[in-house]
Amino acid sequence: MEDLNIGASTFSDIIKAKTKLQRFVASGQSMMGSDIRKTMKKPKLEELDEAVYTWFTSKRAEDVKFSDGWLRNFKLRHGIRAIDVAEEKEFADHETATKYSQSFSQLIAEHNLRADQIFNADETGLYWRCIPTRTLAGHKEKSASGFKMNKERLTMLLCANASGSYRCKLFVIGKYKKPGAFKNLSTKLPVIYDAQSNVWMSAQLFKELFFKHFVPEVKALFKKKGLPEDSKAILLLDNCRAHPPVHELVSENIFATYLLPNVTSLIQPMHQGVCQNMKQSYKTSFSCKLINSDFSVQNFQRSYTIKDAIFNVALAWQGVKEETLRHSWRKLYGEIMFYGDEEDEEFAGFNGRSNVVKDIMEVMSSVPSDDPKKMTADDITEWLNVNTDLQGEEELTNEAIIKSTIEPAKPKEEEEGEEEVPDEVKITWKYAAAYFDGLVKFVEQNRNYNGAEVINFHILRNDFHTKRAQAVKQANIRDLFKIMNRKEGNSSQDYPGPDTISVSSEQPDSPEPMLENSE
Repeated sequence: MEDLNIGASTFSDIIKAKTKLQRFVASGQSMMGSDIRKTMKKPKLEELDEAVYTWFTSKRAEDVKFSDGWLRNFKLRHGIRAIDVAEEKEFADHETATKYSQSFSQLIAEHNLRADQIFNADETGLYWRCIPTRTLAGHKEKSASGFKMNKERLTMLLCANASGSYRCKLFVIGKYKKPGAFKNLSTKLPVIYDAQSNVWMSAQLFKELFFKHFVPEVKALFKKKGLPEDSKAILLLDNCRAHPPVHELVSENIFATYLLPNVTSLIQPMHQGVCQNMKQSYKTSFSCKLINSDFSVQNFQRSYTIKDAIFNVALAWQGVKEETLRHSWRKLYGEIMFYGDEEDEEFAGFNGRSNVVKDIMEVMSSVPSDDPKKMTADDITEWLNVNTDLQGEEELTNEAIIKSTIEPAKPKEEEEGEEEVPDEVKITWKYAAAYFDGLVKFVEQNRNYNGAEVINFHILRNDFHTKRAQAVKQANIRDLFKIMNRKEGNSSQDYPGPDTISVSSEQPDSPEPMLENSE
């Protein structure tokens, strides 16, 4: 009381309001101004205040200057301080990148971190159902209604460590919580999936991902490697609106750090070919499915669902080579090169765009010249360029800021007819077994499969039959309970049998024998 020159009643009031005061201070973006505040009054127009602050941070990133005057109280609330704008360069700064790389190496040395303990994560966007314009406009489909470049997007977060030995489970953001294509999916998705109506990463989503998935994954990795439970890990991020303040991303010895502005494109690992490599792998797989499909181009696009896309991006992420992940750190953390021989600019694991075009052209060689699916090298290159730099963070306009503040975007629970998902039918284990046997016979007789690959198909078939036997046993138990319920006079309940899995409705109604000479 003597130090602050306050009376006993004021002191008592402060003690009583302790929890309320702590919550009020914690809800602010900054501690600046807290020491001179006399009340806990919020702005009269709180939503407007929040929108203006979002607008300010957006304009500040665009190198816009502000005067003082009426902004004084607003600046105090949000901790906005006067700095020399000229010192912040608009474009990527090579000198700053070099200095940051040196300080980053010092940070690693200070915490005695190994390459296995250093992670980088970054968002990237993908037009997951986009088909080359040239293919859509094929002469056989010029009269088809509605052909245009599809720009339905997914946002993905890629994260891996500096040694390349571990990549975190892919995080994918879609538009709907429960897409129609997930309806009959009984297995877990190979990615962590969440939804935002605008399909962008948000600070809240990222924070949940950090604590619910990243931290547990890292701890499990350290346990597997035999490292102490209190081992440290660092997550390197670019400084953007989609990432929470760095002090909010701390869990025991696992914490985040941010790159300096304007150096992301120069030294952030995921920007050094990893995101591009993954998306090109996805497009290679997508083009193969298009070429081998019996559908027309337009119908293929309709039948290709978000479920197909998610499984394909997961495969593409797993297909990124370890040396590609490791060498992506060469500009930021040169010491990583001791893990292997130093490579040229086109480092190991990244074939370069020309090789991707070559791979797709090789698949394209079997397509007749008059087929709408036929593409030239120029068509493929143009297609690969469509979403090369598609970001995972929304570029805010004034209208978007106001709308997002007054009406926060919430993901819809289910799709409302925007995606045309093919009807699905149920098939029995017997039905599937017939095709499985035919598939095994096919690979045994085909020269394109080697002995090891044939064995893998046999292993899959054996596993299939094991699961079939287990399902029959479970069904018998359900039938037993069903009979008992009926004898006791309980209302009957239909229990699902063991003979159902989901397949496309394009499949035939019954299995046809696969003859030796049939295609």
